[in-house]
Amino acid sequence: MFSSIKQTPHTQRSRQKLAAAAKRESLYSESDNNSISSQNIIQAPLKKIPITTQYLTSNDKRVISLVGNIPIDIQDLFKKYSHNKIRGELNYTSGYAYLIIGYNCYVWNYQKNSNDVRVFNLPVSGKYFISFIPMSMTNTYSVGLMVCTYEGQIRYWSDIMSSSSNYITLNLEINNDYCTCMERNETNSLLVGTSNCHLYFITIVNLRGTPELICTKVDNSAGLLRKVGTLLFSDSNNKKIIKILPQPEINNLRDVYVVTTHSIQLFEFQSNNQEKLIFDRPILNQLNELFIPPKDQSEIKEKYNPDVKIIDCDITRENQILFLISYKLNDEIQKYHLREEGITDKEYKSNYSFALVFCNIEQEEIKVSNVKLIEKSVTDRNYIAKLVLPNRGPVICILFENTIVLTTTGKDVTYKEIFNINDKILGYGVDRSKIWNPEADTQESIHILSLNKKFLISKLVLKIFIMKIIYELYSYLEQVVFFDSEENPIFFDLPNCSLSDLEIVSKQLSDNILNSKSEFLPPVIDLKSYLSEKLLRLQKIISYLKERNRLDEFSLSSKLSIFWNIEKEAAAIELWKFVNSKIGKSDSNNKPYLNILANIITAFYKSKNISPERDDIIRSFFYDYVSDISSILKFIPIANSEDEQIEINEIILIILEAAYAYRKQNGVKYGINYNSISGIEPWTASEAILNIFQNNFESTEAYLNTNKIYPDLENLKDDSALTNIEKRKKLEDQLVKLASMTLKIFTERIKFIKKTDMVAVLKSLQDEYFEKRSSFIKPLADINRIQTAIELAEEYHDFETLVELSIDNEEKQHYYIDQYGNEYADILYDKLQLRNDYYKLLEQKDKYNVILKNYFNKKNIPLISWIHDIKLKNYHSAYRKLIKPGKIMKQSQRKKQLSIAKLALIAAKNRDKMNDIINDMVNKEEKESTYNKKLEGIF
Repeated sequence: MFSSIKQTPHTQRSRQKLAAAAKRESLYSESDNNSISSQNIIQAPLKKIPITTQYLTSNDKRVISLVGNIPIDIQDLFKKYSHNKIRGELNYTSGYAYLIIGYNCYVWNYQKNSNDVRVFNLPVSGKYFISFIPMSMTNTYSVGLMVCTYEGQIRYWSDIMSSSSNYITLNLEINNDYCTCMERNETNSLLVGTSNCHLYFITIVNLRGTPELICTKVDNSAGLLRKVGTLLFSDSNNKKIIKILPQPEINNLRDVYVVTTHSIQLFEFQSNNQEKLIFDRPILNQLNELFIPPKDQSEIKEKYNPDVKIIDCDITRENQILFLISYKLNDEIQKYHLREEGITDKEYKSNYSFALVFCNIEQEEIKVSNVKLIEKSVTDRNYIAKLVLPNRGPVICILFENTIVLTTTGKDVTYKEIFNINDKILGYGVDRSKIWNPEADTQESIHILSLNKKFLISKLVLKIFIMKIIYELYSYLEQVVFFDSEENPIFFDLPNCSLSDLEIVSKQLSDNILNSKSEFLPPVIDLKSYLSEKLLRLQKIISYLKERNRLDEFSLSSKLSIFWNIEKEAAAIELWKFVNSKIGKSDSNNKPYLNILANIITAFYKSKNISPERDDIIRSFFYDYVSDISSILKFIPIANSEDEQIEINEIILIILEAAYAYRKQNGVKYGINYNSISGIEPWTASEAILNIFQNNFESTEAYLNTNKIYPDLENLKDDSALTNIEKRKKLEDQLVKLASMTLKIFTERIKFIKKTDMVAVLKSLQDEYFEKRSSFIKPLADINRIQTAIELAEEYHDFETLVELSIDNEEKQHYYIDQYGNEYADILYDKLQLRNDYYKLLEQKDKYNVILKNYFNKKNIPLISWIHDIKLKNYHSAYRKLIKPGKIMKQSQRKKQLSIAKLALIAAKNRDKMNDIINDMVNKEEKESTYNKKLEGIF
């Protein structure tokens, strides 16, 4: 058995356990409702537990707690309908759940434990595929609901909180075909698969607030199995799509795996929904061959016919395809394995068993790499089970009708937990943002909907792994980081491990070094040297991964997490340099420096209930809490004087400038730049930091505007006056830096929010940015930093400021029009209108005629734009504008306007007549030329 992967030790163990697993199958058969096999057995009946946030049961690997009840109105319906016909799902992101009972869909907010149930009438059908439509898919502020029937009828409610009668329909043209699955494509579209292996693209379009559905059939979606009628072990009449697996979008391209009963297809979808079939490879043969004795491969078809069926599948974090299969061995295969394992025929029970099969997607083929047997058996071949990967691994959850199996993707990890519950499982929900997030989370959760309750399974996955693989890997990496050098090089390679394990260990070691928790850090003698040593070790992690060609394989969020730790350490070193330069010194009011920083750190300690180990609270922070360097900024106070404002500005600017400088200087060689944004919030662009910089920019500007620090000429030689001059110069310099940094943080945060589903937050933030952008740049011109203001306006496309700074400079105006087109020109032309400078508006160079025409087309100003039409010889357009009655004007002016309109009309007619004459002349010349060529050919 498992012949195609027989070389792996894990497979050898799996092969040895096959017969033993078969022997134990009866212990976990579906008919035995009280059977349990678990490392931590659940014995308490769930029905008797009151609805609170208490734990039902827990161990060091998982916790089970109760979330809430199904609404009473729905529980009453359970008495009227067979439980076998009730199904449902939970949508973790929106908080809504649905249950299908009869021909109705019942929806409620389960996360709020709401009893407000919405009822949606469904088309009559034997089977439904349902999906909640999140706000991010439609760029609206409402959650939608889409239903697809087995026969291909689709209903879409754009807002589940509005009337249930407000829906639109779409009928798929699927003659002699049936729908088998529906999956969101994470954009404004869904994919529907059918029983004949066809794939349909359903796009939601909002036209002026009215939703519409557009259906497109994907080319080549029938695939290889439609062309090949006879495959080994295959039933040519039973080929259908069973699962659609869209992957995260990268560079406007999205891979979509389509799994049929016999094959795996890979499509590449572009942002405009154009698709391309990358491959179509058979898989059922390989799954069948796992159960065939190697020596009899040539007689497979005649002698053996294992009944293998793909139940469910998903893509793991290591980009493996994980299959949940059921299998039943015929008599010939049973005899072979029973002889191999020394088990008598009487001990073997012939049921359908289950297994997890891991497959690597290679360039030429798909190879089985690992198999995990599941101690569970049923008698029904069509038994429904669900494979759930909350975060694409490492945790695996398999949901049977009333049994839950927990295991992991770890190849050498033996953790497995099987337990029953006293309710039928109807559906589940996971946090989809984690599924799409490239970073592996140390804690995952699954919301499970059972017949009478909803409960939550969660666990700390690190405790499953740390005992063996990760501990060994951590030790290897730690030796490299602390003991490898040019004088004493370390030559060993990292032990064989999965990518997710290496990511977890690298981040853990990086965090421990940053937090001064690594045992190999040197004793602290000089703080500056200590911080520099930590920076060196943090850099060693990422440089070693780069040297070993592993860093490029990391998810962007993991790479950023490691790099951000280095940024924080670099920022701490620069901040300590500032602190060290101010120790023992006082400001102009004889107040000691660093009072502000000491108060900030003290407030941070109180918020965390921290008692610093050292008397010097500032030094203590640099020793032990550098990872919280961004958190202390939340405790920045409001300045009560120019001196306090200067110190506050110095603190926040040093931290952020050091971080961005390190990113700019070192990021490129590690594949990180300003545009490297993942689904994890950048520490330099949190909402708190953005607010801090905005507030202190405004406060600094207020001090410069309100307190005129410049002295009179006669007091210029006074020492205090000179101090004020220096103080103002300092504040002006800081205002420039604050403006630049605030805009940088603003744009970085907008890029991050775009990676999330927070549509309303994104719109609000973008509106705030466009409203405030000029307010950060214009004040720089007021303090005579005009060139800096221009540079920032150019960088951040603040065209309003650019227009103000170039309104009297035609050369600059032409440069910006050439550079930005109507984005700049429209604002400039508006400004010229407000100044009644119509001559300058209309006397634009000929090369800007199109840009000015575009401007006039967008503005309703016919009494000006007709002049430009005359210049362009668009006499018809000028006539139409002049003939229309405009604003109230004197009779003499109106007569002049009509006279010009008549002249424009005459010119238009003459132009048309002249065009006709020219066209006739051209045609005549062409005919003569053709005739001459014919004569030349004759003679």
